[in-house]
Amino acid sequence: MQHSFCGAVAFVFLVLVTTDARGQDAAALFEKGVDEMEAGHFDVACPAIAQSQQLDPRPGTLFTLAECERQAGRIATSVTHYAEYLRQVEGMTPGLKKKHKERAEIAETERKALEPNIPRLVLVLPANAPPGVLVTRDGAEVDAASLGVALPVDPGEHVITSRVPGGPLVEQRVTLAKKETKTLQLEVHAPKEPAQEKTPSAPAAESAARGLPPTQPATSTAQTSSPDVTRKPASDTQSIPGWAWGVGLGGLAALGVGVGFAVDYGLVRSAVAKDCAGGTCREPGQADPYIARWNRDVGLAATFGTLGAVGIGVAVIGAVSGRGATGRERAAAIAPWAAPGAGGVSFSGQF
Repeated sequence: MQHSFCGAVAFVFLVLVTTDARGQDAAALFEKGVDEMEAGHFDVACPAIAQSQQLDPRPGTLFTLAECERQAGRIATSVTHYAEYLRQVEGMTPGLKKKHKERAEIAETERKALEPNIPRLVLVLPANAPPGVLVTRDGAEVDAASLGVALPVDPGEHVITSRVPGGPLVEQRVTLAKKETKTLQLEVHAPKEPAQEKTPSAPAAESAARGLPPTQPATSTAQTSSPDVTRKPASDTQSIPGWAWGVGLGGLAALGVGVGFAVDYGLVRSAVAKDCAGGTCREPGQADPYIARWNRDVGLAATFGTLGAVGIGVAVIGAVSGRGATGRERAAAIAPWAAPGAGGVSFSGQF
């Protein structure tokens, strides 16, 4: 019993000390608030008095807070505090009512004078607004039942926010003067739809089912590379090796030279037929230049003609074998040769 009694005494002492400390803080804040109010610093005075009331609620402190808010121009807030103070006075004993009589009369007078000047704001959600929209006014949440109702507010600017669950915060501002009533259509933005994920391909889905990384094949017995089906196939000109183009153009040039010598050979034959008809020339030794030119034309026409034909043939083979290549270079070596009355080209390469 002795220990229980000591514990009870200690608890009561702790409560008294705590209550006394809160009372001291409340008194200090009240004095600071009154001093700041007399100096006209209402932005400092009113919060200090409000905090004092929160720490140690008293009817006299509440009345002083109402006075502070009235002088600061926040008439709606002031009327709310006056009304609460008058409600508390009504519940007092006759002795306390007499003590608060003068302040109660002031509160009633000010409340009646301020009420007609209070501006009112109506907050309205759009008809297509989804359920669960969170609305705040000056940082305080607005109950759903208060939407669409002309609520009393202080004159000045007010910050209204609305947010759909999962959506972005939308902020709107509205300014009201005394006696003014405004309706604000709230804006709501639906949450952004998440990007649709691509359906994995069959190999990727199979790998995922087996617990393998997406880039690892399901089996390790063979690895094959499949062509990119979305890639545009290269044109035929892009798949022909460069050397084939060079050999082909060289072959065409050689063929042209060979044709030229063949034409000259025809001219020599015409001259011989004209000047040496029947094998007898008009002048002695006249056949020698024709013979030399004849032999030259025959040999060079054959040589260049052969080179041209071989070059074009090699180019065609290179073009055909080069199409569809997968990046492997094809080496080729070409060695032309010529001899009096004959010619050719040797070709070696990998196909």
